[in-house]
Amino acid sequence: MKTSSYRFFIVSLLAPALLSSCSPSSTLSAESVPSKQVQSGEKTALAGQGQYLSMTYTEYVNGKNTDKGMVMRVMTYDLSSKKMTKLADVPYTSQYPLSLVSLPDHKIYYSADVDDKGDQLFSYDLNSKKTEQLSDNLFAINRIVPTTPEGPLILAAVKKGERTLKTIFYNKSTHTMQFLHDEN
Repeated sequence: MKTSSYRFFIVSLLAPALLSSCSPSSTLSAESVPSKQVQSGEKTALAGQGQYLSMTYTEYVNGKNTDKGMVMRVMTYDLSSKKMTKLADVPYTSQYPLSLVSLPDHKIYYSADVDDKGDQLFSYDLNSKKTEQLSDNLFAINRIVPTTPEGPLILAAVKKGERTLKTIFYNKSTHTMQFLHDEN
């Protein structure tokens, strides 16, 4: 399948999830200094008006050189200006590529493997350029959905040692998780 057709196919499958990440954005700079874990991309300011889509795709860091590994390229697409902006390259270590840009939070939330023991929730602060591990009790994350800037993130994830996919509310201010139907 051609690359452009493949990208269109992926975007069309992810459109409902991407639309859920639309949010009013504020002006913020995407300029950064590369860190060990996340490398920022372009030195362009994000569009300061309107709603946006959060988008992720994978790419080999050095063309097709598998020795260098892959990254999750994290981007936004401004719906009013129709401008796509690369925000950062997050190392692709998770079971599959998953990230979410939250411009009101000035963060990228993503899944990453920790010591080959399962995927955990991480955040990358677009202002401070710092990465933070937000969970330590998960095995796999299937979805990250934003609510409001003050509200929680909603995850569809599997806890360590379990097999059941659960709905989880991650409180961004207290850094705690509430598992729905945890007794099942």
